[in-house]
Amino acid sequence: MSDIHSTAYRYDAVCTELSRQPHPYILKMFEREKEDTVFDFKDQMHLYLAGNNNLLTDKRIEDPDCEALYKTLQNNSYVTSLDLRYNLITDEGAKFIAKLIEVRHHVTSLDLHYNLITDEGAKFIAKLIEETTKLTDLNLMCNEIGAVGAEHIAKALLKNESLKHKIK
Repeated sequence: MSDIHSTAYRYDAVCTELSRQPHPYILKMFEREKEDTVFDFKDQMHLYLAGNNNLLTDKRIEDPDCEALYKTLQNNSYVTSLDLRYNLITDEGAKFIAKLIEVRHHVTSLDLHYNLITDEGAKFIAKLIEETTKLTDLNLMCNEIGAVGAEHIAKALLKNESLKHKIK
């Protein structure tokens, strides 16, 4: 998928496949992107899904939404940046997002700050850090990651020199 229309279509198909209602915020951001590309062609998208923007949403992204995003974006080269800050993403959601970036090397920026990720989710993120060279920006600030999770991430960072803006 290389444009917003195929991305939005795939998202609808994934939600049907998972027997889930599409998340209204994700739909809204896809529609905004469609409007933005009417007169201005884009070959990439920053998917902005920050949960603290009350002008755009009153429902935050949760783990099942991360699964839908994973299945939607796993063969997608259009979305290159994910902003998922201030949501309700736990370790399960972190697993899907990490898996997405492992298989989809087009994502260069990931913002997960102010979520509910713990040491268990940090293990998935650490594995991602070790295995990807395309991710240049990662923000995990203000999650529930303790010393054990921080140790996993620190060890992974020693093996990865591609992150320019490491853990904020």
